Amino acid sequence: MLNTGFVTLLSFVVVFGIVFLIVRKNANEFHYDEMQLKIRGDAYKFGFYTIIALLAVTGLLYGTEGLNLLRYMTTDMLLFVILYAGVIVFAVYSILKDSFFRVLENGNRYLLLCACIIMSNTASLVQRIQTGRFLENGVLDFSNGGANVLCLIGFLIIFGAIMIRKVSGNGEEDEKS
Repeated sequence: MLNTGFVTLLSFVVVFGIVFLIVRKNANEFHYDEMQLKIRGDAYKFGFYTIIALLAVTGLLYGTEGLNLLRYMTTDMLLFVILYAGVIVFAVYSILKDSFFRVLENGNRYLLLCACIIMSNTASLVQRIQTGRFLENGVLDFSNGGANVLCLIGFLIIFGAIMIRKVSGNGEEDEKS
């Protein structure tokens, strides 16, 4: 039987490989304009600062008796929470500033991808909870459902940001016409 971590890694590689091929196929007709590139640079910066700040706070809380996060989650889970926070900051900032998608790209494929990831992680998380393998001694472990929680929450936030942008973008287009 395959290790669940290997299967998870392999599934991410396959999904991102497919997305990469789709993006490469459409690279000639879609591009980022100068303003989008500047906003994306700011988004990367904000995501990086988020990671640095969360690592600093985690380091300060590490020695504190009552506030040590390792009582609630394993070290790998905590580090992935910090990593996902940085990625989510980048994605949401870019989406809300209309710089996540390239010029003339509507983002429907990303919505479909987010929906697939949300559904698969929800099913896996429910299965882990039903079998009792979700929390071990009250500690959330990355390999025992923590990855599912992170993906579920992260992609729900990104999905929500895309939907908010689409709804607010449609209102702006109606005002212009």
